[in-house]
Amino acid sequence: MNPGFNADNVLTIRLSAGGRFQTSQQSAAFLEQVLEHIRALPEVKAAGSIHFLPLSGLLSATGFWRDDRPQPQPGDQSTTQTFVITQGYFAAMGIPLLSGRTFDTRDRDDAPLVTIVNQELANRFFPGENPVGKRLHIMWGRPQATYEIIGIVGSIRHVGMEKPAEPALFLPNLQAPEVGARLVIRTARDPTRLAAPVKGAIRALDRDIPVSEVRTMQEYVARSVAQPRFNMILFAVFAGLALALATLGLFGVISYWVAQRTQEIGIRRALGADDGRVVALVLKQGMLVAIAGVALGLAGAFALTRLLDAMLFSIEPTDMPTFVTVATGLVAVTLVACYVPARRAARVDPIVALRYE
Repeated sequence: MNPGFNADNVLTIRLSAGGRFQTSQQSAAFLEQVLEHIRALPEVKAAGSIHFLPLSGLLSATGFWRDDRPQPQPGDQSTTQTFVITQGYFAAMGIPLLSGRTFDTRDRDDAPLVTIVNQELANRFFPGENPVGKRLHIMWGRPQATYEIIGIVGSIRHVGMEKPAEPALFLPNLQAPEVGARLVIRTARDPTRLAAPVKGAIRALDRDIPVSEVRTMQEYVARSVAQPRFNMILFAVFAGLALALATLGLFGVISYWVAQRTQEIGIRRALGADDGRVVALVLKQGMLVAIAGVALGLAGAFALTRLLDAMLFSIEPTDMPTFVTVATGLVAVTLVACYVPARRAARVDPIVALRYE
């Protein structure tokens, strides 16, 4: 399942600068210095920051509306996921720029306010339009201000791998600074080997600043899919056991049903039916029962797909290969269960078959 970003070779670090600076602008300026030092390290391909990492279980949201539309009543504004980032964040995360530009040194506190939206927000709130150059009222820090949309980026699964992408907008850290920051560093090799040099670059600016939660982005991805994957495995185990029991039961019942017809088979053979006709008749009748049962089972399974949706991961509840495989398997079991005893009974002497009880 594609999260919308590239988690390979990405190191993340939590930087806590709260209380160490008198103003949020000083904190934002320090963060920019930290990132400049990190980008200068060998094998660092890109570096940026965001105040809430994807798949971390944390997010923020705010109300907004289009500047070319009437202001909605309080409580009626649309809401969207909102994230404060620095330049370099999209490159570090491997999130593609689809239109316009990303944040750069032009987007400072004294510059016109700007924002970047994801593809989901653009599709939902600007259908058939190019939102680049349009303006939004965003209820974030400066509720009366408007922000110009300067770019569109790809949508990502921020909440969880099993959750769809939601509309989101991004604000530059220099215009909407946040106290906390999660550094995101894309490296040319194993990111864990650069943890120490990155910490050293941070401590070169401030030896006492708290640095914690040193993890790779792949760890966040793995943690996000752990519970859904466990649920899927557990569901698959019980489903497999149920299928095995159903297969054994079906084989036993069909075999018994055919064996009970041994006398009938003897009579048919005594009246001139050859082995092939007898076996074909039994198979035909058995297949009619199997096909009817499979049809009813598939109808019931499709009716219950909504209940299965929460228990499946990266598989659609109406996954056709799964339905076809199970249905084919059950029909094959019925075929074998009919053929073996029917063939055996057809080879028995008619006189012996007539005496069978």
